[in-house]
Amino acid sequence: MVASMQRYEAQLLLDQVCQASPDIEMLALIEGDGQIRAHSPRETALSDVIAPLVVGVADVADRSAQELGRGMLESFLIEASQGVLVGRDLGDGTILAALARDRAALGLILHDLRECAKQLKGE
Repeated sequence: MVASMQRYEAQLLLDQVCQASPDIEMLALIEGDGQIRAHSPRETALSDVIAPLVVGVADVADRSAQELGRGMLESFLIEASQGVLVGRDLGDGTILAALARDRAALGLILHDLRECAKQLKGE
């Protein structure tokens, strides 16, 4: 799973995805306890803010999916007036989260997250 991937390798992968997807403003790999394993770009001021928010949203989304009989959480989306937050549960308590611009091609963002998640999990 993600735990077996070294922090350096995860950081390189997130950097590659951000460079290839200009609509992604920030990409973060966040552990279930709220610790950031890696994020790109590295100099962003949002890194301290995003982790606890993403963990909280993922927890609520997961409980909601289960209580509604929809199974385990795979991903969540928050659409706001100035952009979107997309999170993808990697299955081991780790969330891959992306902040994207308000006019981002959402289908491409979802695809990039799905592919990045596969690589992080070693699939």
